[in-house]
Amino acid sequence: MHTQNTVSVFNRFHFLSMKYGLLIVMFFPVLLFSQAGASVYAGPVTGFSPDGNITSSGQAHYGWAAGLDARIAGDDMYFIIGGQYQQLSLVSSSQPAFFDNDWTVASGRCGLGGTLFRLSSASIIRAKALASFNFNLEAP
Repeated sequence: MHTQNTVSVFNRFHFLSMKYGLLIVMFFPVLLFSQAGASVYAGPVTGFSPDGNITSSGQAHYGWAAGLDARIAGDDMYFIIGGQYQQLSLVSSSQPAFFDNDWTVASGRCGLGGTLFRLSSASIIRAKALASFNFNLEAP
């Protein structure tokens, strides 16, 4: 019996540490780290539908996403291959709940990107056109 209580406390602590670790990352609008043609990103996700049957008025669907995109070949015009992991809520709510999710999606992404403007050697504005192939991992 004592072992079960210890395991239960550990599971709760592990979940909380993971939850708050992700929360710290998600309070940045976009955490972006780029090196050697790869971009790693993570952040909160908010979405809504104009259809009142899907999203009630004044509400939204909340969740989080993390992913990796790799630039392949070229400097000004390049190919992109990547992946993204998302946890989202199918039920809309009026209060943001980024970790209370019931839908898990993995996405494969590919497309083209290019440089629009070079502001300086360290600042570049780019645009991307991506296609996403979604795989439902968990759904209610």
